[in-house]
Amino acid sequence: MSGGVRVATSFRMVDGRVRCWDAHINRLGPLLPVGAERYIRSELRAAGPGAFNPMVTVGPDGVEVLIRPDRGFSDLVTVDAIGHRDLRRAPTVKGPDLGWLAGRLAESRGRGAGEGLLLDDSGRVVEAVYSAVLVLGSGRATLVRHPRSLESTTAAGVSGYLRCAGWTITDRAAVTPDELMDSPVWLLNAFSGVRAVSGWITEDGPVTAPEAVNAGPAGVSGAERWLWANAARL
Repeated sequence: MSGGVRVATSFRMVDGRVRCWDAHINRLGPLLPVGAERYIRSELRAAGPGAFNPMVTVGPDGVEVLIRPDRGFSDLVTVDAIGHRDLRRAPTVKGPDLGWLAGRLAESRGRGAGEGLLLDDSGRVVEAVYSAVLVLGSGRATLVRHPRSLESTTAAGVSGYLRCAGWTITDRAAVTPDELMDSPVWLLNAFSGVRAVSGWITEDGPVTAPEAVNAGPAGVSGAERWLWANAARL
């Protein structure tokens, strides 16, 4: 692509429906030309029925909508707790660091995990490579929100779901991998939605995570149902 830095957003689209659509448009907002949302919706609708993994990018040279095929995923994920030092150039913008993030995920997969953690210079969790991190308690949840965290489109929706169920949501910046391993944890991602962390990869080997599938008001499946019930129809 030419024309300088581009801002991106991507998501899973099923039969013309997208979860947390407004949050995706807000992510693109600073560079989004007048009338561009109408164009983006039109391009996405043209994909027709079925499941897809579109990516929308916006930059000085315009808007691009790439319709990518769907892919398999699970609502369970093992996370690499060894982590990666967060060396992103633009951590709060999705787009400039996608290649670097792909390399970090490949490293975590090489250790036997499906996701990895990004850590600051003090070893605190910034976020997962491609996901926001939500820690579940009893009637409360804590969203890991470090100053270098990318604003999560899916976290906006899940926070709304939990509040509707009477839960309290708080943000916390200073969380360590060891603290995460002591609690049920969900990873939130615009493609795979809500995933329960089932295990951790540590320097000493694999560790089973506290049960997270049934955490929250109605488990992972309850959160997913709510997100799709409130998805935008393009």
